[in-house]
Amino acid sequence: ITIDGYTATGSVANAAAAIFDGTVCVALDGGGTVAYALRTGSASAVTIDGLAFGGFTAEAIWTHQGSTHHINGNLFGVSTPKFTLAANGSAVLNDGGSPVYVGDTTAAARNVIGNSTNAGVIGMTLGGGTWIQNNLIGVDRDGTTAVPNAIGVRHQSTCGNPVFYNVIAHNIGNGVYENGGSCSQIKANRIGVDALGNAAGNGGYGIEVDGG
Repeated sequence: ITIDGYTATGSVANAAAAIFDGTVCVALDGGGTVAYALRTGSASAVTIDGLAFGGFTAEAIWTHQGSTHHINGNLFGVSTPKFTLAANGSAVLNDGGSPVYVGDTTAAARNVIGNSTNAGVIGMTLGGGTWIQNNLIGVDRDGTTAVPNAIGVRHQSTCGNPVFYNVIAHNIGNGVYENGGSCSQIKANRIGVDALGNAAGNGGYGIEVDGG
């Protein structure tokens, strides 16, 4: 199943190496009353591209079951010239999909994740885990402006969660919080600096490992 906002007229995927210069023309707005926008059931290989999400009280995307889901090129909790969007509880909660890819190694796959009242991305899945790659987490589309999440990335009692090549900055609490579990890999990220290399500390630890 593919939900592709970039098929909308005027939409353009990101091409910038370090920031997000794409144009997203399709928004889902929870209005502060809807829990989540999209949830995976037993389906596998769900791809969600080119959408903006705001105002969902729990999480914008809940990957609950299935496998090999891709979440690429989306905006979470940040406004654009076309949309004014409120915060989400979280951008993505993965508690059953394995694996789930939030971003990827290409520029077009970069997500912008900001203003989450919980953590930007929460992984709670054993097995293939939650791959978080090449995203802007706590900084806006320009790679510098603060759009802080309560926590950047949180893994809860899970294993096998790569966190690669992200900018994780300006978040209110920890940049990355490993709460139990094992086998996570945190490599080649900018934590506490923005996409242009400027100091942009998180309010808590850059990385906190609590048990596991």
